Amino acid sequence: MRIDDSFEREFIQCITLHSSPDNDETDHYFLLTCDQLELLWTHHLTKELWVHGPPGSGKTIAAMEMMRILRRRGCKKEEVLYVAENLLLCAYVRSFDLGIVVNRRELMEDSTDSTILSQKYRSVKNVIVDEAQNFKDRDGNWYSLLEKISHQNCKEPLDVNSGYFWVFLDYAQKVHKFKAGLPDIIGKNNFMLREISRNSQEIYNYARKFMDAPSEGSPDSDGFPGCFPDSTYHLGHDYSSGNEVNVVKCNKASLEALLEQILKQCVEQEGRDLQDVAVLASKKGEAKTIQQNLKGSSLEAEIQFCHANNNTASSLNDASQNADDQSASSVFSDVSLDKSAISESDEQLKGAIPTEDINCSMAASTEKSGSTVSSNSPLLISTVKEFSGLDKPVIIGVDPYTNQSHADLDKFLLNLVTRAKDRLIILTTSDELMKKLSIKR
Repeated sequence: MRIDDSFEREFIQCITLHSSPDNDETDHYFLLTCDQLELLWTHHLTKELWVHGPPGSGKTIAAMEMMRILRRRGCKKEEVLYVAENLLLCAYVRSFDLGIVVNRRELMEDSTDSTILSQKYRSVKNVIVDEAQNFKDRDGNWYSLLEKISHQNCKEPLDVNSGYFWVFLDYAQKVHKFKAGLPDIIGKNNFMLREISRNSQEIYNYARKFMDAPSEGSPDSDGFPGCFPDSTYHLGHDYSSGNEVNVVKCNKASLEALLEQILKQCVEQEGRDLQDVAVLASKKGEAKTIQQNLKGSSLEAEIQFCHANNNTASSLNDASQNADDQSASSVFSDVSLDKSAISESDEQLKGAIPTEDINCSMAASTEKSGSTVSSNSPLLISTVKEFSGLDKPVIIGVDPYTNQSHADLDKFLLNLVTRAKDRLIILTTSDELMKKLSIKR
């Protein structure tokens, strides 16, 4: 098949114009990985495709690049639909103004009202699903619904502007043990991203112990394997940050003060910006406690918070549907690399700390339902689940754990570890988890 000049131009743009999401005045661009380029070059006319890849292989970047390709071909914003599970990931993608962006729960709620469904999604011609392993089918058959939406305006099979239904997913990060609502993989067009570009060598090497770990018990109800089908994934660069992964054992009484100390050291000793840091807890209530305790600490003047409840989530969705959200992406992507080490001492600890589901990040302050969302909030405090699909240069995991009847601990830890680009610190109060997290020298 001959590729005409218009498609060649698309991919020249794709290679050279993937700009950094940082909202600064610097003109700098990033190349796609070889895998991402191969995906977009060989499958840009594939209407239905499942794209698999380990954490850090650039699934979301590839998803957004496909959305850009569709827009460059002439698709309007309302003709491209992006769906993910997590509100933070949706807010990040929405900030690029490439299409309609909703989370799965919002989609399924809309589907219960035929009027809303027909009005809100009537122009959609193409559907991109991201982080599909996080989805659940308990609210209805989201897959069939989106498949139908992707076909509703496709009049001609050869129309290059309609009928695309791409699903991005990661076997290794399906933490929950419920059905995700995905059909059988057999018979689907599949593409595997194998080149990991997010993490430093130190974090990648540490993460492999969880990537290669077998699933707890038998394969889950969706038939996903516990680890990757093969071990051909690899790190796509030779960057070493010089920062070893730090796992710190402490008691519950000193946990909060230790977190405050580490945050101070990140700012005062390592010279980092708090926008480079995310504090991740296991549960929303714990994240909320961290938020409240840090408000009363000496860091309060340097930290602004916003609480991600249902009202805030709604206001983020409403506010971000317009182009006023252009500054949102800067909260997620500021990079500041440093090679200082964090002390693991438990001495001279004072203060407080915990964790929760806080979208400290959306664009120019939005006020709705009594919630304020500020783009100037430097520190993001959230949960591992809500931060899935995103990353920060520095990740601090606070006392990670799961309900192992509902979630796979190894996959949960992999999700936590691979959020970090350059620096990873995990605090735990559990002797058993300390053994699991221990680093072999």
